Amino acid sequence: MSDTKQFVILYLLLIMITLLGTVGVGINESEKVTSPSLFDQSISQNYLGNFPLPNSQKIGGSIGLTNLAPKTEPFSSDFFVWEEQELLENNSGFILDLDVAVDDAQNVHCFWVQQKGGTWQLFHRIKFHTNNSWSSPEPLETISDVENGQVDVVSDQQGQLHLVWDSNNWIYYRRHSKGSWSPREMLFQGNNPKIKVKGNETRGISFTKFHSTWSQYYLAEFISENSTWDVIQFESAYDAENFAYDFCINQNKQTPQYFIVTSETGHSWTPETGRLYYLIFRLFCKEKNGLTGSTFKKYSITRYGSYSSFPPSILCDSSGTLHLFLDRLVDDEHQLFYQKRTSNGWQAPVLLSPASEQDVYAIDKSVAIDKYDGLTVVWSEREYNTSRYGQLRLKTHKPGIGWSKRTLLQPTLTLSRSPAMTLDHEGNAHLLWWEDFADQRAVYYRFGWGDADGDGLLNKEEWEQYGTDPHNADSDEDEFLDGEEIALGFDPLDPDEDGDQMVDGWEAHHGLDPRDQDGSGDKDGDDLSNYEEFLAGTLPDNPDTDADGVSDYLEVKVHGSDPCSQDTDGDGVADGTEILELQSDPLDVDTDGDTMDDRYEYIWGLKVLENDTLEDPDGDGLINLLEYQHNTRPDKADHDGDGLTDYEEVMVYGSDPIAFDTDLDGLEDGDEVLVYGTDPTKKDTDEDQLTDKQELQAGTNATCPDTDSDGMSDGYEWIFGLDPRNASDAFLDEDQDGLTNYNESQYWTDPHERDTDGDNLFDGEEITFGSDPAQADTDGDGLDDFTEFFGSETNPLDADTDGDGLTDYQEYRLYHSDPTLVDTDQDGLSDGDEVLLYGCDPTTEHSDADQLPDQEEVLFGSNPERRDTDNDGMDDYWEWLYDLDPQVDDTEEDLDQDGLTNGEEYQAFTNPRSSDTDNDGLSDADELYTYYTLPHTADSDQDALSDSEELFVYETSPRDPDSDDDGLQDGREVTIGTDPKQTDTDHDGFPDGQELVDQTDPLDPQDNQRAYRQKVVGAVLGGTSLFLLLYYLVPYLFNRLTSPAELQWTDKKAEDKRSAEELVAGLEEVKE
Repeated sequence: MSDTKQFVILYLLLIMITLLGTVGVGINESEKVTSPSLFDQSISQNYLGNFPLPNSQKIGGSIGLTNLAPKTEPFSSDFFVWEEQELLENNSGFILDLDVAVDDAQNVHCFWVQQKGGTWQLFHRIKFHTNNSWSSPEPLETISDVENGQVDVVSDQQGQLHLVWDSNNWIYYRRHSKGSWSPREMLFQGNNPKIKVKGNETRGISFTKFHSTWSQYYLAEFISENSTWDVIQFESAYDAENFAYDFCINQNKQTPQYFIVTSETGHSWTPETGRLYYLIFRLFCKEKNGLTGSTFKKYSITRYGSYSSFPPSILCDSSGTLHLFLDRLVDDEHQLFYQKRTSNGWQAPVLLSPASEQDVYAIDKSVAIDKYDGLTVVWSEREYNTSRYGQLRLKTHKPGIGWSKRTLLQPTLTLSRSPAMTLDHEGNAHLLWWEDFADQRAVYYRFGWGDADGDGLLNKEEWEQYGTDPHNADSDEDEFLDGEEIALGFDPLDPDEDGDQMVDGWEAHHGLDPRDQDGSGDKDGDDLSNYEEFLAGTLPDNPDTDADGVSDYLEVKVHGSDPCSQDTDGDGVADGTEILELQSDPLDVDTDGDTMDDRYEYIWGLKVLENDTLEDPDGDGLINLLEYQHNTRPDKADHDGDGLTDYEEVMVYGSDPIAFDTDLDGLEDGDEVLVYGTDPTKKDTDEDQLTDKQELQAGTNATCPDTDSDGMSDGYEWIFGLDPRNASDAFLDEDQDGLTNYNESQYWTDPHERDTDGDNLFDGEEITFGSDPAQADTDGDGLDDFTEFFGSETNPLDADTDGDGLTDYQEYRLYHSDPTLVDTDQDGLSDGDEVLLYGCDPTTEHSDADQLPDQEEVLFGSNPERRDTDNDGMDDYWEWLYDLDPQVDDTEEDLDQDGLTNGEEYQAFTNPRSSDTDNDGLSDADELYTYYTLPHTADSDQDALSDSEELFVYETSPRDPDSDDDGLQDGREVTIGTDPKQTDTDHDGFPDGQELVDQTDPLDPQDNQRAYRQKVVGAVLGGTSLFLLLYYLVPYLFNRLTSPAELQWTDKKAEDKRSAEELVAGLEEVKE
């Protein structure tokens, strides 16, 4: 083998060894990680043996649960037993939002929006129920910018997940069912989506549209019959930073109800305190009948003199009761309150977070409700004192039990933020949050075993192990908690284990033995057996249970009164007094039947056993019955001591006989009648805006509204510093506003202030203009009178000058439409309809810039705010142009039966209702897919021949205007008679196009002198070339064709000759 071949083989072997070494380095079976796709169809089967993952850590322990059925103590502080927290993600990327939900297979899905490598992404991770293992974090979607990134997810009754998020100012939706995700749907233009689901089909999505100076808020209701969304605007706000909301769905009626609660910052004005800012919580209701939309009914829940920018949260339970959680700023500290609405209206708020601790901020709450109407709320309590940190706190509320204690879930000195929580169908809690460290952000998950009834047994234990009711702390109703019975060795499903007809718990709690049949005994010796005491509800170890002086035996066996109540008939007299002292009936409020109860007669010394209603012991003219009816003393003529007898007050003056100042004007009734001659039942007898006492202090006549008869009431003069006893000031104009004091009194304006209402218009000017000088905003539309006169040029007496349904304030400040024109953009829709009904811009004819005016869109049935209402990829204008349905995805239809779907026709710019859009004799489908011509123009190559003529008449190319490339378009060749398929029709050697340039006839080969000259020159050159070829080529060929032997002999002879010559030359040199 040659050296070269050896080198090549060695080189190739070295390359192969190097490649094999590179592939094999670092492969270690212990480091291999199997990470199946999050969208695997058989998700529960493919994840059985591939975990734990090395990047899924559990703080302080292993990944697997250490105890599947941990025990709890009765009356657990928050009705949960919590596993250790688990770390899901830890890096430096900032986190915008997160949420958690549980699917139909009890797998836990965690979502969070985080920035990684400069890109915002929606991450997803699953904890599998079968083996408690985690999938790897995978980016589910990419978020376009930091202004977006809100995510919300809920689970329906079937365990399907409904996920919404925003990106690039659009709302997107996906559904997870049976281990797989549906394709992404782009629903609405907007931000900050929230989704709520009731049952399986009832679901709603709320979202926001931000504009430069105002925002609109929408609720979209899913219509399952045609899989569309009914969108309605429920609010607009000028300052979006001071507006927050939440909504819920009530489905305990035949048709769903939508409840929306919003927090808005507004202000009111009072002369005493100046401008006051308060937080308003209003509830909006929408009730629908079938598929017909309905409007929102708006009313105020309550009003607070504080501010909060954190959104409220609202839930609806199975009975339709609403549960509201709201954050309020109290004494510069955020506090968490709870409030509910029943059929009787809204109840008073309840404080959930601590009120006494300083520098504590209760914010970032998450709320959940289980299928038995149990409430759970978790929030972050941030402390800003010596250090900056926040801890997670939790409270639960169970029907019939109440609120639990406040539980600390995350005690570390970090900043716990944005908790998100859900409850699965077993009542277990799933909590997700993130920790904000100095330079890191970590996402955590924590699982809580549920104990819904707080009996000390987990829901799982009650269902699977003991068969007890997890939502009834005492399943057998024996006055023992289920957990207590298990701990003491009793059967939680048997209320009477010893069979003595007394329940076990009652026996144990009253010192009897629940394992001994002691029903016939009498522990307290009151002649009632233990069993009789059990039936009566009395204490078996106390002979007088209610301590009324009558033994339990006498009450039960003799008198029939209640041994557990000191006052059986509720008349205010104890049973012992009635039985032992008065001999009255403890079961009858009025023993003698005289319509006066025993208590009244007993207290005031009347006859309890006789009818004495017509007697008058105090001689004041009022019989006992009337004294009883007016609650006066029958033994005292002037009950209230005001100088008037009870008879005079009741029968003559109508004043209150038990109140010495009936009208609360500061004067006793007797003085008003006997001294001043005023009415004791009216605070202001002469109705001049001064109370009777104020008139006495001012020296005016309390029975005359105008003491000095100057036309101004005493109250007006007194309030505004004039003299109600001097008539000379009536025609003065002290503030020089053009109105005399008398004129000002007619409008109750300030005679010392030119501009009483502070609207920059003098009081006199307002009277001239017709506005109210005492009201800065006469028509209450939000614009002061000055602005309406000189700014918006609207009517200050009409809140909606142009009558278009929008107030002048809304048009001038919020929507920037013309408040004096019904239709600012002249598109045929009133400004009010555009904003309130259709949600479009009243200042532009094309809100969605799709060439279709808003009015035409409304008539057509499309959404004027969306270019493509039904999201079928065909814009509304094109569907309108060809009369398609803008609300239904009809891309797959083929109306003209030409083989092209509507979607294909849209892409090809063809008419979906004509099989031959350009009328060239070729169907649109043939042009697109057979001939590759343009179906929307009859002459694709613009050569003056239709596509069908080129194909079937002249057999030229319909895509090439000059099929033979002779410089003439096919259409022109047909016109002048040349052949469009022949470059040189007359075969004279010149293209037809060149002949036209040379002005020769392309149809006559003899019509070209230039061609003749070229032929002569060609012949001469050809002959010369042939001669030279023969002269040089022939000898060459002869030499090449000579035999090889002859050639070798010739070469040998020449070589011998050269050798001889060299030899002679050498001899010559030697000779020399």
